[in-house]
Amino acid sequence: MDLHFAQFYHQKKLINNEIEDLEILSLYQKQQEKFVKNKNPVKGDNAANKVKYEIMVRDAIIALKEPNGSLRQAIKDFLINTYKLPDRSSTNKRFRMAINKGIEKGIFYLPAGPKGPVKLTNEHKIKKEEPDNEELLVSLSNGQRGTI
Repeated sequence: MDLHFAQFYHQKKLINNEIEDLEILSLYQKQQEKFVKNKNPVKGDNAANKVKYEIMVRDAIIALKEPNGSLRQAIKDFLINTYKLPDRSSTNKRFRMAINKGIEKGIFYLPAGPKGPVKLTNEHKIKKEEPDNEELLVSLSNGQRGTI
């Protein structure tokens, strides 16, 4: 059923610029949708699960929990093991670019200079939300719960 519109045109006559058979029109529209969708397909194994490298680096720094910042090699190993990235020069290049762009945006900073560890800025750290003291639930001695 992979017929082009020209083949449909020769099979069915056009009357007043309308196609007689609606099935032909729907098939033609489906063909066009497939063409538009597959015009620039994303290549790769995990094309559907793409995550920005900046986000992956941020998650790695948070997961490694180093107080003085995480070393680049440790972050890279974390990314390769967690996200199943290939250990290639293109991965290294994207990793370096993500760190450099993150520094420019103010997401990361280098406390010990350009060759040292990478840390998150205070603005981009994930903070735990603490509930107000008035809304804290406490378990009472009789097993019931109440608020302070």
